[in-house]
Amino acid sequence: MNDKKWMFRARRFGWGLRPQTIGGWIFTIFWLILFVVPVEIAAFLFKSQLGILLGLIWAILGSILLTIFAVIYLRKHYHS
Repeated sequence: MNDKKWMFRARRFGWGLRPQTIGGWIFTIFWLILFVVPVEIAAFLFKSQLGILLGLIWAILGSILLTIFAVIYLRKHYHS
């Protein structure tokens, strides 16, 4: 009986982040804004292809780093 209770318990990843809570979404949105805002600034300031290209590279780098962080963090704190 205890095995079934453990199987269906709420899963937590640490820092109170769960897919069902708003905290995880806020963290992800904040991280993406941190890497997407420079794209907009570069596109506005440079008004050239180079500024847009550098901004997009920065945004892609941020997305890759977010994915790496999530994988490492979930492996460390989420034992299934």
